[in-house]
Amino acid sequence: MAKAKSTTIAPIAANTSVVMTSKDVPNKIAELQAIKEKLQGNFKENISLDISYGDVHIGKCLSVGKLLEISSAVRARNKAYKEEASVYNVQESVAPLKISDKTEEQWYEILGKAIHELLNKKQLEKINSAIKELETHLDAETKLQRTLAGILDLATAPIN
Repeated sequence: MAKAKSTTIAPIAANTSVVMTSKDVPNKIAELQAIKEKLQGNFKENISLDISYGDVHIGKCLSVGKLLEISSAVRARNKAYKEEASVYNVQESVAPLKISDKTEEQWYEILGKAIHELLNKKQLEKINSAIKELETHLDAETKLQRTLAGILDLATAPIN
C-alpha cells in the first residue's frame, strides 16, 4: 500500500514555511513582505547615499570596515573641531562643523543606512526574487483583487 502524500507545511527556518498549495501563496508573500520590511529598516526615505567622503562614494562602498573608518573620521574631526573652538573660546559663535555640507548627525544617519543596506543586501535580493517567483503562482482572482486594490488606492489618493 502506497504511503499518502503529506500536505503539512514543513518549517524550514524561524517564522518561515514551505508553500504547499496555491492557496498558501498570498500568505507566504505577505510573510516575506514583512521580513523584507524588517530588513529594510526604519531609515528615512530622504536619506541619500549619493555622497562621497574623500574618494569613497558612500552608496557604492562595499566594505562595512571602510564605512566604519569614515564614521570614526567624522567623529574625530567633529570632536577636534569642538575642542579647538573651546581653546579659542568661540564655541558659542561658530557654526557646527559640516563635512561635505552635512552635519555630524546627518553623517551618522547616512552611514547607518549604508551599513544596514550593505549587511542586508543579499538577503533582500533573495526575498525579492522569492516574492517575484511566488507572484507568478497567484490565482487569477487574487491577481484581480490586487489590481483593483491598487487602482482604488490611486483613485482615492490625495492630489499633490
